[in-house]
Amino acid sequence: MFQKIRSKKPCIGLVLCSLLLIVCIFSLGQSRDMPVERLLQNLKTEKYSGKLIDLNLEDVNLKTVISHFEKLSGIPFELSPDIQAEYMVSWTYKCKQVPWDQVFAIILQEFNFEAIQKGEKVYLQTKTDTRMKLIREDQFKKPGSSWVMPMLIIIAVLAVMGGTAGFLWFKKTSKKKDGTSRDFSLDPEKAEHISKKVVYLFDVDKIYRNDDITLRLLSENMSIPPHQLSWVLNKKMNVTFSELVNSYRVEEVKKRLASSEDAYKTILDIAYEAGFSTKTSLNRVFLKLTGKTPSQYRKQNSPKKST
Repeated sequence: MFQKIRSKKPCIGLVLCSLLLIVCIFSLGQSRDMPVERLLQNLKTEKYSGKLIDLNLEDVNLKTVISHFEKLSGIPFELSPDIQAEYMVSWTYKCKQVPWDQVFAIILQEFNFEAIQKGEKVYLQTKTDTRMKLIREDQFKKPGSSWVMPMLIIIAVLAVMGGTAGFLWFKKTSKKKDGTSRDFSLDPEKAEHISKKVVYLFDVDKIYRNDDITLRLLSENMSIPPHQLSWVLNKKMNVTFSELVNSYRVEEVKKRLASSEDAYKTILDIAYEAGFSTKTSLNRVFLKLTGKTPSQYRKQNSPKKST
């Protein structure tokens, strides 16, 4: 009898340990809606796979909104010091049955933020010029390895259990992404009013000449929430905020480089007056939109001197 009891204990203990390990690992996999790497990939590709949410937050600051996303996703977020110090204005955020990572992406775009991986956290910071952005992306280019092993274990466990739940969830989510999820929308009359106001501010007030202009500042100028302005730009005017600003700045620089009235001014002086803050940003954007450098454009389009 003693020998039988001894022979069974290791077997029972092994089974219990295995079950406990499976439960812990499965709980680990379920604690987050998605790993950090997939969230960043979704933001980059604009292919969203987060669970659908109803968001109804009124008169809350950005820190409160981010905390809400932490609870929704299970992913810890960290705000850079400059965001914590500046972006405490209260707004209202509402949506219905939209993937949470899509809502998160819209907020990042509105406030001109970027999300990068910092260990197992998502670190949010304000965007700077492209050169600095590339340096930071190189620094965090390789995803942290801390999630690799847990993910492999989770996949193995799900495979042993048949993968049924995961397959059904994926199938359901795919169908909703194909056409049932609803995006932000505005009343057509209000959207038309906002778009006309944007055109007026750019064509007449030439607000793009302010080198500090951001989507948030423009929305405050227009007395509307940033997400409404972002929706109008993207859905009605088919342009992002940065594309709109850069196109106006480049057009002004082009006209003045070809004008005899500004022939005595340097290219950099003209660029500063049009809203560009650095020579690097001028050359990069001008070359992208015209296929030429500012110097080449002035040389080819400068007014002919009378003889």
